[in-house]
Amino acid sequence: MYPAVTFGKGKYLVAWKYYYPQFHGPVTYNISGSSVTPAGSVSSRYLLGHWPQVFHDLSYCNSRYILVSNSSDIIGDIIDTNFNILNTVIISNASENQSYAKLTGNGNNYLAVWQDGRSGTSYDIYGCRLDSLGVPVDSQGILINAAVNDQLNPEIACNNMDYFAVWQDLRGGSSYDIYAARVAANGIVLDTLGVCVCAAPGNQIDPAVCFDGVNYIVVWSDYRNGDNYDIYGAKISPAGVILDTFLISDQPGDQFIPAICAGDSHQVFIAYAGWTDSIGHRPVKDWRVWGVLETYTGIEEVQVVEVTPCFEVSPNPFRGMLSIRTEGLWNNPIIKIYDIAGRLVISPIVKEMNELSKIEVDNLPEGVYFIHIQDPGHTQIKKVIHLK
Repeated sequence: MYPAVTFGKGKYLVAWKYYYPQFHGPVTYNISGSSVTPAGSVSSRYLLGHWPQVFHDLSYCNSRYILVSNSSDIIGDIIDTNFNILNTVIISNASENQSYAKLTGNGNNYLAVWQDGRSGTSYDIYGCRLDSLGVPVDSQGILINAAVNDQLNPEIACNNMDYFAVWQDLRGGSSYDIYAARVAANGIVLDTLGVCVCAAPGNQIDPAVCFDGVNYIVVWSDYRNGDNYDIYGAKISPAGVILDTFLISDQPGDQFIPAICAGDSHQVFIAYAGWTDSIGHRPVKDWRVWGVLETYTGIEEVQVVEVTPCFEVSPNPFRGMLSIRTEGLWNNPIIKIYDIAGRLVISPIVKEMNELSKIEVDNLPEGVYFIHIQDPGHTQIKKVIHLK
């Protein structure tokens, strides 16, 4: 149960919890894992370790695996490729209960997220940045969302600069929906009210998310058919725009707790726990971990209705030099430029309000590019053409 997946050294690593009883004492569990190649070849199962914490997440960065877990506080363990613990840090020890911790990195620092009961009335979503050595930066945490009722089971992804958090949300009062929010690398929450990803009938729970190199891919357990839980997904742009939703698995029986990880060439691996009656005419009658390999490619140009604030680009098409002028009440907007494949080609530039910015892009190949300008409350996108 509770699979987690990460990608490193050309392979996926899938990990999951295996519960077993003790003759004397409470039920405990270990963490098992298998590697999976991009072609779908699965290794034999091996033991990753025994852990007393309730939940875990798995991430790969800088030739290290990172496990985050919790009892009543949020704890991070940095583990080498031989599964030796190199360091342990306390990420949050606020009052009341903090649980269900998740973590990812952008190459310079990390963001951990969790469900947090410090309000004393309901669970909210909090986060904390960690530096490159795993040292917590935000001692009081970052409040990501505190809508009415519970926000639970957060997950986190990164587009190599900013972060994207998703969670199941009870603000509607009758059933859980999937919500999300972007968090900038400096810790500023860009979508303070949250973005509704899915509010279909019935519960949508257990979200997971990754960035496939172009867009964010969100998956979750979905009860819209009123019979069994299925696995659904959505594709969301780095600007927070929902581009598509789709069915991933509706095999007989329940499918729960999906995990997702991006590999090479925009490929993603989706793992989930599914009830299995039989395999190859052999009876099973038990839970098994299943996997799906999918590829989502390309980039969509979002048609933006220009309202105040806005920005102008000139000339377009352009050669070598591009001028960008913002107008209206922008709040220190950030400029990013992506190519047609969704790769970030110009590092983020922070502008003063309503100033003219000239950007030298002569080193860029000829082609189509997308200029993203955003501040904590607004996002706009324009297509430009570079000529040599």
